[in-house]
Amino acid sequence: MRVVLIGLRGSGKSTVGRELAACLRLPFRDSDLELTARWGETPAEVLARHGEVELRLRETRTIRELARETHAVLALGGGSPARAENRKCLAEWRAILLDAPVAELARRIVADAANERPPLTELPILEEIERHRRERWPDYLRMKPLVCDTSRSTPHDLAQSLAERLLGEDESAS
Repeated sequence: MRVVLIGLRGSGKSTVGRELAACLRLPFRDSDLELTARWGETPAEVLARHGEVELRLRETRTIRELARETHAVLALGGGSPARAENRKCLAEWRAILLDAPVAELARRIVADAANERPPLTELPILEEIERHRRERWPDYLRMKPLVCDTSRSTPHDLAQSLAERLLGEDESAS
């Protein structure tokens, strides 16, 4: 089973992904952490030092390698599905789009003291999230995801519910 979590920053991809991987007894991968390990710079550092184009190139190379895994839960950076090559690499993966209301996403981002990624625009956080939602949503939907609102349950409960659904789909496909 290969599951990829997509969504905007603050939607819970890493948090829910770890829980989901535990429920499914699969390895958890995070494209941002893998990028950091492979390139020696965090996405925030790549963005600050080299710009968004270089960040997206490194991200695609990292995703291409991760897509070769046969069993995993993978959390993608929020902008990753915008590149057609990334979507193509993950076409055989079961996509889950994590979402929450804009105000909730903003609250999570502001509250996350460990969040090292700088804003991608000069806009206030609410406006930046709304802009990214407008720009990225069509690309997210191209991955034909199961859409889940992460504001309605705990990450653990959502992961358990998703695991049950995914295991049911897997049994149906057999």
